[in-house]
Amino acid sequence: MIRTHLFANTISNFAPITAYLPYDRKKATDALQFVLEHTDEEEMKAYRKNLKSLGL
Repeated sequence: MIRTHLFANTISNFAPITAYLPYDRKKATDALQFVLEHTDEEEMKAYRKNLKSLGL
């Protein structure tokens, strides 16, 4: 088993997440699934558009 510390908690991520895999796999996938089910694409686009650090 390979243990991985996932850092996806930067400003450019709409849904920042940190997890120890494989231990936090369910917690992480549930959190991401929640965002997919409760956030529309327009809200995510607006978030990305307003990130000055991405130069968009």
